[in-house]
Amino acid sequence: MQCLSLYPLPFILALCKSCRNVSGLFHSVTGFPLSMNLFLQEKWHAFMAEMGAISGYRALSTPEGELFVGEVRRFRQTQWVLFGAPEQGQRTVLDSLFDQARQQGVFRIESRFNMARWREEELPTPARTLLPFGTYRLPLDGDADTLWKRLDPDHRRMIRKAREVGLDIRWEVPCAEFHALMEQTYAFGNAPCPYGLSYLQRLHHHLGSQLLSLGAFQNNKFVAGLLVPLDNHRAYYLHGARSSDAPPGTPVLLHWILLQRLLETGVAAYDLGGARPQTDDPRLRGIFFFKSRFGGPFEACSQWQADLRPWIARGVDTLQHYRELRR
Repeated sequence: MQCLSLYPLPFILALCKSCRNVSGLFHSVTGFPLSMNLFLQEKWHAFMAEMGAISGYRALSTPEGELFVGEVRRFRQTQWVLFGAPEQGQRTVLDSLFDQARQQGVFRIESRFNMARWREEELPTPARTLLPFGTYRLPLDGDADTLWKRLDPDHRRMIRKAREVGLDIRWEVPCAEFHALMEQTYAFGNAPCPYGLSYLQRLHHHLGSQLLSLGAFQNNKFVAGLLVPLDNHRAYYLHGARSSDAPPGTPVLLHWILLQRLLETGVAAYDLGGARPQTDDPRLRGIFFFKSRFGGPFEACSQWQADLRPWIARGVDTLQHYRELRR
């Protein structure tokens, strides 16, 4: 089980840091519409700004309520970045954002973060899809027995097997231990971990009680864990990690324990993060099948980009390309 971002935060950080002239238990989000999600809230943008992914952010009013957008400055031109999507009224929100962006001279709006659930049919002109993908969304509309029956028989078998080991499940995992395990997880794929310890520390600091940290320990050794942000509507599988000697079924057991806790919070659904059904990559295919066995429906969505001032967008991209060639 690995970090599950199709285009994870390191991609966004690398994109924005390449522009050297860039300027400058459950917690109810009172005053924030249920239709909006965590990744449209101020606290997520404060986290992104502190990580250097965006130069700043601003609040905007839409017919569906207030939301935040990230701002990136490239060659004295402004681009807006959307990290999340509302549950309802997506077309209405985008029409409003596009109008405001044009009035303010924004040359581009884009959404490439895989926790944003934009539906392709809701995208207005001139938005174009960059990558179709999706997620498995598990409705939390019943009791534990209902969720158990939805599980694939293989997942139920793995949960029983992991229970027999007698794992110690803890709801707080120190950042240093989780980070060390993330490094091991990435090493399975012969890749360095793109997240530093400070990333996890800041994530916990900014999200606070809107971030669930769950870990499995065997003989006091941390062997698997989950990091799951949540808002009034969904919980999101953002990061997972495991050791090579974790007992079989440990990741599935953690998700199952998490699902039971989420039933107590009133969250409507558990979002299992990015999934790509059409892929030749064995790793991505394995992730897809792992998530599909929890019994939720597949929800198609898109990463997209809208060039509101096409000539300026082309110029900025060309200048950025030459800048990168000179490095």
